[in-house]
Amino acid sequence: MDEMKQEQMCAIKNRLLNKFHESNLTIYRLLEEAKNISGFSLNYDTFRKTLDPNSTTLDIYSVLALCRYWNLDVSYVLSSPDTDETPMPDAEKLVNASKFRILDDEKYTGTFHGYMYSHKEMFSHIKHFELTIHKSAEHFKANMSLHAITKPDGIHETKFPKHLTGTPILVNSNVIFIILTNSLGEFFILSFNYTPYRRGTLYFKQGFILSCATEVSHPVLMQRFVLFSKPISPEHMKDLPGFLLLNSRIFHVPADELEELAQADPNIKKIFDRFGYLLEHSRKEMYCINEAQLLNSYDPAVSVNEILKGLIAMKSVASDATRIFIADSTILAEFSKLL
Repeated sequence: MDEMKQEQMCAIKNRLLNKFHESNLTIYRLLEEAKNISGFSLNYDTFRKTLDPNSTTLDIYSVLALCRYWNLDVSYVLSSPDTDETPMPDAEKLVNASKFRILDDEKYTGTFHGYMYSHKEMFSHIKHFELTIHKSAEHFKANMSLHAITKPDGIHETKFPKHLTGTPILVNSNVIFIILTNSLGEFFILSFNYTPYRRGTLYFKQGFILSCATEVSHPVLMQRFVLFSKPISPEHMKDLPGFLLLNSRIFHVPADELEELAQADPNIKKIFDRFGYLLEHSRKEMYCINEAQLLNSYDPAVSVNEILKGLIAMKSVASDATRIFIADSTILAEFSKLL
């Protein structure tokens, strides 16, 4: 075999073998785990030889399956033998048992249906994702399959969803963080409150998600997401935006739109009829200020610096949320059972 090819093959095998020796799994058990995560149909003998340093067999599907199972960066595993890249440490190696530990509560296992807005700034449609938390041979793991809903009925989804993997970490025994990545460079951090000693399995959760797309033009985005134990039916898709407001305790609705809604929605009408005095007491006239529109406008009498200074001054008295606290909502949790 060509010497350069031999070095490359040895480098790939050694990177995988290091993880294999750390796992304390048998070849057969690792094969079954990798098949479940990747969905690939793998041959035992080919898989075994891929992890054998004395064999010249290197099966690409076995390599990809192992990368997905261990959440390894494919570009690093396949990189040249003298690469300077350093792989991201495993989540389980970063945790301190006194403050952080890998989630091990089986009442949080299962497949959940999540919803969030698109992470592309110019699109406002809601995306559907599936979050699976399961117990592997080593520890609890999380897999995320990200779809894209393009219509309000929730039926149109991407044919080939994106897949991300990660490890659920319990912080200070009350918050769960899951860092999810894939070989495309996509990066998501999910965070939601943890409730110990649950009576039943998880069926509803709200939290925050921090996402970073592969495209340089897309900024880092933080938004709220919601999880259900079952997918939302098409007739209830219209209710989803109400679960995704950043600040759900105090929010603002244009007066004319709210009054119009009250004529069409019997629930809003009842609120107006019985609690209208509370709404009127807090009613204020608001300006909806579009920062980009002002900055892109031109008037020789107003400089860009003057516009920026004015915007900062206006923002200092704005009523928009400055901090968002995520607390479990028992009211919304009960309502979610009706969806």
